[in-house]
Amino acid sequence: MVKIQGLSISQVCKDMKIGESAVRRWVSQFETEQHGQSGTGKPLTAEHQRIRQLELENRQRRGEVEVLKKQYCDRVVKNLHRRAEEFGYKLPVV
Repeated sequence: MVKIQGLSISQVCKDMKIGESAVRRWVSQFETEQHGQSGTGKPLTAEHQRIRQLELENRQRRGEVEVLKKQYCDRVVKNLHRRAEEFGYKLPVV
């Protein structure tokens, strides 16, 4: 309302019965996001909401990859120890 309709912050606060600090924070965040930067708090624009969602999914996938890497390494070491024992060798446990 402030940016699109050109209303003053004080007018919006009176009309909606909310505090000025909240509206000022929202306007500031909106302006920040309009300039392509990440604002603080919950994203206001659909584009930034999607970016946050993708960043979260990316972190989750990286965690999943790390788990799979560890499982793979554990399996390789276990098989290596098993094969060494088949040939009469005893490998140190790391």
